[in-house]
Amino acid sequence: MNSLVRLYIKSKKSSISFIIVIIKHIYYKIQGKNIFASKTTIIKGVKNITTFSKLQIGIEEVAFMLSSDKTYLNIKGDLVIQGNAYIGKGCRMDVGVNATLVLNRVFINAKCLFVISNGLEIGDNTVISWNCQFIDEDFHMINYEGKKESSKKISIGNHVWIGANSVILKGVSIADGCVVAANSIVTKSIEEQNVLIAGNPAKIIRREVQWKI
Repeated sequence: MNSLVRLYIKSKKSSISFIIVIIKHIYYKIQGKNIFASKTTIIKGVKNITTFSKLQIGIEEVAFMLSSDKTYLNIKGDLVIQGNAYIGKGCRMDVGVNATLVLNRVFINAKCLFVISNGLEIGDNTVISWNCQFIDEDFHMINYEGKKESSKKISIGNHVWIGANSVILKGVSIADGCVVAANSIVTKSIEEQNVLIAGNPAKIIRREVQWKI
């Protein structure tokens, strides 16, 4: 009951219909999915979503977004919700046929873009700010002498903060406790925990960083 009250309050603050959220939840529940979504959320490939925990889409209040802003999930591969996850208004997710996107307990703010053709896992207690991009494929090929092939999958650790307008590219792993500064382009893995990275390409600029909301 308390969770429904909180959902009602969120819906009211965001100027979205609580009744429609509940009706859509019942529709998804019949399909075995624990999803709460706004009226303007479009999900293609619901059958490919597995919810071990709750998934909320487009419900949280975001001051610079409108209640009419659409969120679109195109799930041709697998979307697995391992922990309570929130996807913000205006986000776009495209998960390819052979790809898997795994969300643990994560908050994804508005207008983020996920183009996942290989795989992405986001760890527990991670926050992604607005207008971030996760792209694990080039969609073209460049050959050169000495080129090494490696996994294109992306891995984001636990308790990671990714700042607004950041871009995370193929093959990148980010260790637990890291902070990615706004407007960073991350092209290489960060194996060291609790560091602040920034720039294009992003690199470590501070160590022994602790963050909280």
